[in-house]
Amino acid sequence: SEGINPTTPKATVDLSTIRNVQKLSLIGHFSILVPVDAGSVLSSLVTLQLAPDGYVRIPFQFVQNTTPAFPTGSDCLAVLRVAPVLEEIRIELGGEDPGTNLQDVSLVTLERLTYAEFSFDRIKNSMSMTQLLRNISAPSLEFLVLQDNPPPIPFDELPIEVPVLAFFELASFVARSSKTLSSLVIRPLSPTLQTALIEGVLQEVPGLLNLHIQT
Repeated sequence: SEGINPTTPKATVDLSTIRNVQKLSLIGHFSILVPVDAGSVLSSLVTLQLAPDGYVRIPFQFVQNTTPAFPTGSDCLAVLRVAPVLEEIRIELGGEDPGTNLQDVSLVTLERLTYAEFSFDRIKNSMSMTQLLRNISAPSLEFLVLQDNPPPIPFDELPIEVPVLAFFELASFVARSSKTLSSLVIRPLSPTLQTALIEGVLQEVPGLLNLHIQT
């Protein structure tokens, strides 16, 4: 038996059927259906968690031929765009969308968001992470966690074309949230990006009270 492809969607979630949900956790393999007239369809949603079902390590040479696993950057943006009162999000990215559009149609502003936690893999889905950070704004953000799940090979041995834009995009995202951000956690951080982080991110948050960086 070849088993079940872990990236094959198991169920479709129609957001119009869960309008009154206040806490939503989707962990597994889903496809998101957003109604044409969605508007703020998830107007009661306060807490959101999106994550794949388990974590499958895929050799770098096979990444581009792998069906995107839920959630992709586009999956996340589809939900965030229709949930205007979110206060807390935890997102672990699954895969990349084919031809990821780094600049989405419009910036998603999460006015009430105070806690955000993002987990990604710098090989498998860093472009999705870049897409996500580039297209959201959280003017009330207080606590930010960025978790990089490192690949099973040393960072310095990665192919040159492997994108690391997510760490650099973090600077502009933090700048849009710098007025309220008081706690920042990043783990782990490669030596290659330590200087970039310090110069590009920390200078944007002079009022930072708590900082945790793990190499």
